[in-house]
Amino acid sequence: MKRWQILIATLLVALSTFIIATPVAPMSSVYRIELNGFAPYYSPVTGTTYAHQPVEWVNETASPHTITHDGCLTDTPCAFDSGPLAANARFGMYNLKPGIYPYHCRLHPIMKGTLIILNPTKEPSIS
Repeated sequence: MKRWQILIATLLVALSTFIIATPVAPMSSVYRIELNGFAPYYSPVTGTTYAHQPVEWVNETASPHTITHDGCLTDTPCAFDSGPLAANARFGMYNLKPGIYPYHCRLHPIMKGTLIILNPTKEPSIS
């Protein structure tokens, strides 16, 4: 075997080892929460997902609704407020920090939900 053939074979073995040993990050799927016209109104009413996973609310009713973080009505920071969502409209968040996010519909205050964003290394806190 010639010297250049040995070199190529060695490089191919090294490259295949690198490719096999390199972890591939999984694709982040969207965590979906549906708005319904009946109790508990948000499905799931308490949603749990991980940081950096997109979250999407879908209004499956014939009425407009909002997805408003409870902090928007208090002295705590407002993490999200969709504004009115028409029927079949969607609202997404892609950068929520780990924590517990209670939310409601401004148009229908009886509609309440909670989103829990987890970080595998820490416990969530109320946001």
